Amino acid sequence: MRESLPVAELERLLTTAQVEQRLPSVSACVFRDGEIVWERVIGVADVATSRAATTDDVYRIGSITKTFTAVLVMQFVDDGRIEL
Repeated sequence: MRESLPVAELERLLTTAQVEQRLPSVSACVFRDGEIVWERVIGVADVATSRAATTDDVYRIGSITKTFTAVLVMQFVDDGRIEL
């Protein structure tokens, strides 16, 4: 049996991040077994025109790629594919 997704908590975290960091928009999703099981976009993609953000908008991720790389490395360690 799969655990239920804590949607209310995810919504709260996303909204809090947007407000506290004063971001025009935030996009997030959760994958499970290779499928999107939750996704939300809040805010505007274009502040000048107030166009709402959508899942089709592209965001710059900047230096967060280091975090993604670290997670991937640790997943390989957990799978026994590499050692630290």
